[in-house]
Amino acid sequence: MTAHKMLAETGKEKATYEEAENLLEQGKYDDGIELLNTIPDYPDSAETIEQAKYESYAYSAVKAVK
Repeated sequence: MTAHKMLAETGKEKATYEEAENLLEQGKYDDGIELLNTIPDYPDSAETIEQAKYESYAYSAVKAVK
């Protein structure tokens, strides 16, 4: 893979990661997690998925109590 192609891929992955973060901030956990699963090797992706799953479960639990 050429350096140019590697930079393009990294830029695409960064954009995907940022889009996923935006979805998570909006409470769209399933959509954000799905997007993060498309970039499993991107830094912090796996950790962000686990955190989003936890937040989703917590949100669901609180919502169920109301």
